Amino acid sequence: MTLLSKHLVQLEELRIGYGIISIIQPGFFKKIKILDLHYNRIQLTKDFFGNETTCFYPELVKLNLKANYIINIDNLFWCLDKLNTLRLTANPILVVSNYTFNKLPSLECLFMSNLGFRFNRIDERAFQSITLKQLIFTDNHFVFKNNILYHFNETEIFRYSPKIEYLDLSGNEFPSINVVEKMLSPLQSLRQLRINNCQLITLPENLFLKLTNLSSVSFKNNRISSWNGNSVFGNQSSVRTIILTGNALSTINNTLFPRNVFKQLSTLSLGNNPFACTCSNLWFHNWIQTEKNIFENYPEFFHCKTPPENDGELLKDAIPTHSECSNTDNELLTAIVTSLSLSGIVFIIIFSLIYRLRWHIRYWLYLYRVKKKGFSLISNEETDYKFEAYVIYCDDDLQWIRKKLLKKVENESGISLCIRDRDFDVGKVYVENIIEKMNVSRRIIIVISHDMVKSSWCLFESRIAQEKCLNMESEALISLMVEDVSEKNMSSSLRAFVNSASFSKFPTKEYEEEQFWLNLTKVLRNKR
Repeated sequence: MTLLSKHLVQLEELRIGYGIISIIQPGFFKKIKILDLHYNRIQLTKDFFGNETTCFYPELVKLNLKANYIINIDNLFWCLDKLNTLRLTANPILVVSNYTFNKLPSLECLFMSNLGFRFNRIDERAFQSITLKQLIFTDNHFVFKNNILYHFNETEIFRYSPKIEYLDLSGNEFPSINVVEKMLSPLQSLRQLRINNCQLITLPENLFLKLTNLSSVSFKNNRISSWNGNSVFGNQSSVRTIILTGNALSTINNTLFPRNVFKQLSTLSLGNNPFACTCSNLWFHNWIQTEKNIFENYPEFFHCKTPPENDGELLKDAIPTHSECSNTDNELLTAIVTSLSLSGIVFIIIFSLIYRLRWHIRYWLYLYRVKKKGFSLISNEETDYKFEAYVIYCDDDLQWIRKKLLKKVENESGISLCIRDRDFDVGKVYVENIIEKMNVSRRIIIVISHDMVKSSWCLFESRIAQEKCLNMESEALISLMVEDVSEKNMSSSLRAFVNSASFSKFPTKEYEEEQFWLNLTKVLRNKR
């Protein structure tokens, strides 16, 4: 280069492509404007463009270093005051550090694509430039996520590049769609945006509202299937061109494209999507007929994917007509009404059965929980009991419980009884209270009356008592009949309870009551 610069002093353009050159000694080219060294093996030194006293390429406007062996570009570009276009594509660059391009006061176009799998870091002010207008950052497979493998700041990456008008980020990865909005919001001058093949599944919300100068967007070859049109585009949009070819769009409706928003839309590219040629796309088909001129590559790139019998056909040939869809709607409505009616009938039947069997269901649930959790059976083993007996009674018999049972057994005989209205823990589930109190009671007393045999809760308690005292001696269960109740008025489970328990009938004559209470307290004092 030194030799060339001495003999070709008027040289303005030098191209040495595909030269397999690995080392270049810089020369002083006063007139050169275009230097093209693409596809070599060059590793540039920091003094290649100049030293402390001399700039070797003072008039350089375009520099192409594509496909060389440049790894580090930190502090490499300086004194190139007129450099407008810089190509660094396909170099094994590892990091873009802060202020890398800040010393290029005329830089407008920067190409940084295919940097390789080792590229993993973009510093906060890496792209700082008050002149940069075009940034091509494609196919770097950079994951825009700040973690142990990749470093970048989503709110700072383009904050110091206010003049960018054209941005291409295709061939990278965005794990979160929200990152796109945060990255691009500072780019108020942005006019054209390309985010193709980035595995997006939807469009970024609010982005079009913030970028008021945006006129052309391309999201080709992603996995976009739907979005909220009002959240994405807002009430108005300056976008004239939208490219969404090769995505996963099956149904297009006014929730995706609010018609009042796209008054300026001139090109809409939706080809090569898996369209559903069904009534769900009738709105879309009508829109195409109304404004056919804005749909790029229609009808040749608009094919059906579903239903299977129409797979591969053109959308325009396979979409149902309005009358066909109307008949389908009527049939669908009839089917829905019939289905809802049948569902209602079934629901009523099931609800009625549940209501009639509600206590059986509660009992089965209790048995399941017992089987799962386990409980302490009343047994002959010596146990510290809090109560001598747990009393099952009906609310209507509470007066008898207080005036008779508690007075004679607790107050006069000093035998502790568990009475739910007094001893249950407030705030605890009712069934849990029953199980817990039965576990700390030596025996179970059931007070039988006409009201009791009609009480669902009492029958439920008696079933639990039977389960807990199963195969135990009869003294563990005591039945007190305070009213003359016939066995035919009892449920089968209650009759089984009475038959398995020590039975006492409350006397009708007052002078016989004393002996009744003596017998009961004797049984309760017997520790078995």
